[in-house]
Amino acid sequence: MGFFGILGSGNLGNDGSLAVLVSFLRQRYPDTEVDFFAMGPGVLQSRYGAPATSLQWYEANAARFSAVPAPALKAIGRLLDPLRTLTWVRGHDAVLVPGMGVLETTTPSRPWGLPLSLWCLAVAGRLTGARVGLVAVGADVISPGMTRWLITSTARLVHFRSYRDELSRDAMLAMGVEVARTDSVYPDLAFALPTPARRQPHPRSIAIGVMNFRGAEEDRPRAQEMHDRYVAGISHLVAGLLDDDWQVRLFGGDVEDWAIVELIAARMRQRPSPSVLTTHRCASMDDVMSMLVDVGLVVATRYHSVQAALRTCVPTVAIGYARKSDILMESVGLGDYCHHAADFDVDEVIDQVRRLDAQHDEVAQMLAGHNEQQERALGPQFEALSSFLRSAAPPRAVADGDGP
Repeated sequence: MGFFGILGSGNLGNDGSLAVLVSFLRQRYPDTEVDFFAMGPGVLQSRYGAPATSLQWYEANAARFSAVPAPALKAIGRLLDPLRTLTWVRGHDAVLVPGMGVLETTTPSRPWGLPLSLWCLAVAGRLTGARVGLVAVGADVISPGMTRWLITSTARLVHFRSYRDELSRDAMLAMGVEVARTDSVYPDLAFALPTPARRQPHPRSIAIGVMNFRGAEEDRPRAQEMHDRYVAGISHLVAGLLDDDWQVRLFGGDVEDWAIVELIAARMRQRPSPSVLTTHRCASMDDVMSMLVDVGLVVATRYHSVQAALRTCVPTVAIGYARKSDILMESVGLGDYCHHAADFDVDEVIDQVRRLDAQHDEVAQMLAGHNEQQERALGPQFEALSSFLRSAAPPRAVADGDGP
């Protein structure tokens, strides 16, 4: 059994989804051997004690061939990677892509990056007989072009597809992929993550989850402008909360967000007035949720930072970057507390923080009920996945046991 994707490289949401599926396999099919074809093989090998291979030849060999110009090495890698993918897939009965936004372009993504890698995976599965599954993934409608062709072709070639929301399934249908009879929607896999016990929140404590936001793929020409405006807005928000006597914790949902955390923290420390601000470098969804168990409120940008807050029953304001965040917030009754990272009103966000603070206990109780519903709704996802795996593996290689 193989896992494929942007895993182990610092995206906490992706790694959280992977953790759920690895736990599922080890509980239900304890004799199944797993390995990884991923962006962060060293991290995964250390974390799970299983073999891991770099998704991209260039990333694994850039330091080794440092004397060769990077463009030449990348060109070599693009020629080698399809063959490497085929060779890796050949040794598997099934390969899973766990719960990522792999069918969307809500962040910048070139066609020769992950879209091409996924297409190579799907083709390799068809050539070798390995069954490929996209499990609880996210999707959006992509503008016509090479990326859209690669994404829709991948979806048609794989053997199993499920989505984390109706928006994703509808997007695939809008792009011409037949989904009505074959594809199902289940809650995001993160709702199966274990949660730490909630503690009494510190008075007037708030966590701010930031992102290295640069718009979507179509925003590349103005990416720096959008980035600068977002960082300025979040800095203004943090300053306003500190002025309002909030204790602020800054964190990110990806390794690339840490520079933004440090930049905003440095700006705040230049302020003359006394304030309480801390920074938190989280390495997993477990780290994020553990940091949030005694915080009163959250304002966050990354989808899985928002989800970690909701999963921990913390009243939340989302400053998201795609419709998926709105869908998530609407599903828990907080649809009015959504903003877009490209253009949000700081004063309105602060006003909403005050309103949520005033009704904290009521909102937290509502979130607890929602989490219980989502956990129950994930049961059919695991049963569907079990059926898929039984169809992929030789009969005596799979023995059912207890699952999540």
